[in-house]
Amino acid sequence: MTKILVYGTLRSGLSNHHYMNGCKLIGKGKTNEKYKMTASGIPFVTNSEALTRVVVEAYEVPDNLLPSVDGLEGYNANDHEGSWYKRTPIKATLDTGEEIDASIYFNDDEGSTLIETGDYEDYRR
Repeated sequence: MTKILVYGTLRSGLSNHHYMNGCKLIGKGKTNEKYKMTASGIPFVTNSEALTRVVVEAYEVPDNLLPSVDGLEGYNANDHEGSWYKRTPIKATLDTGEEIDASIYFNDDEGSTLIETGDYEDYRR
């Protein structure tokens, strides 16, 4: 099992959530550190600037399902630096107050719109 944090289209009710079928939702929360979140249709989170805590859902992903999630994100575990999104371990705090270690997909590309709240749903509205 690998714990991952999703902040965009993989979240519940969004277009790519079907990739999470078979994964266990641990909870919802926010990243402990602040990051920069932008979007141009799809969201990007970068650690280039500390602007806002990012709203996330945390999942336990079985080993057999991780390649399809990584594939959607353009992540290759054998070529971390050459990947489009880079799965990177961070800490997050769930709404229950529990702190967890999980990985988030960072992308240094920047969308045209800054999401100041750190919540992709606010961009979609």
